[in-house]
Amino acid sequence: MKHTFVLDECVILFAQNFTNEHGNEDFTSSTLMHSIIVNCHKIAINEYLAKKYFEKIEAAKGLHIIRLINHLLRNIDKYIFLTFAPDFPFEREIPVDDLPIVKTAVHTQALFVTADGKLRRKIEELEIPRKYNIKVLDPKEALPYAQAANQ
Repeated sequence: MKHTFVLDECVILFAQNFTNEHGNEDFTSSTLMHSIIVNCHKIAINEYLAKKYFEKIEAAKGLHIIRLINHLLRNIDKYIFLTFAPDFPFEREIPVDDLPIVKTAVHTQALFVTADGKLRRKIEELEIPRKYNIKVLDPKEALPYAQAANQ
C-alpha cells in the first residue's frame, strides 16, 4: 500500500545526524526517509514545513539529507504540496509552531511522524487520530509503513 507521510522537522534533523531524540546514534530516521523514497511513498509538505526542513538541513550542513529531500521534491509523484488547509476545531489546543504540521497531516490524512512525545500525547488526548483518520507515529513506529513496498 502506498502511504503519505508528514515528517516533522526534527525527523529531518535526526536523519541528517543519524541520531534520535535523546542524541544517541540511531539510523531510524535516515532509514525512514530512504524507505519512503525507494518504496514510492509520498511526503506531504506545506510552505512552513519546506522552510523548516531547509533550515534544519542548512544548520546541519547535511549533504546526504539534501540529496534525499531534493529527490523527493524534484519528482511530483513523491510529494503533495499543500497550499491551504482549512481551519479545524482543535487549533487553539495545538502549539502554534506545530499547528501547520498537524493541519497538513490532518488535511492529507497522512501518517504523521514526530519524535515529539509531548505533541503526540496532545494529539492523542484531543482524539485527532480517531476524528480525522490519521496515525501519529514516532520514527520507529513509522518505519514498517515506509518499508512496505508499493503494491
